Amino acid sequence: MPADDPRTVPAAAGSRTSGPDRSAEDRRSMQDREPPRDAGQPARGSVLGVMVVFAAAGFVMGQALARVPAVRDALGVDKAQLGLALMGMGLGSLLAMPFTGRLVDRFGSRRVVLLAVVVGCAGWGAVALAPSAAVLMGTLVVTGVASASGTWR
Repeated sequence: MPADDPRTVPAAAGSRTSGPDRSAEDRRSMQDREPPRDAGQPARGSVLGVMVVFAAAGFVMGQALARVPAVRDALGVDKAQLGLALMGMGLGSLLAMPFTGRLVDRFGSRRVVLLAVVVGCAGWGAVALAPSAAVLMGTLVVTGVASASGTWR
């Protein structure tokens, strides 16, 4: 645009401008900066981290769910009571999903996933120790919250 174009606004006094008015020091400091990462690209290592978390969650859940008949027999509950207790996993996931994004925004995905993995592993381990169907359901609610928080980025 020409300099006399009414759409141009002159730079305020002391403001940084682009082009030849920049000092050599400003240009050098701009060159030393790391270029911004494209917002659409995941950070290096995050793809591998997500793959490991999903694989571990699937492995642990598969191992635990294969033991459902043994857990039912150990608790002495019928299929309906066991089915109600197993709904705890889905309930926990539903409770956590609306808040997971806020947690990640506040604390960062690495911290949220790390805590979720630890709590999830402890929760799946605690399934074997549940003395009743109600405790089993509570354990699975906590495990569902952890599962949803750790894998739903």
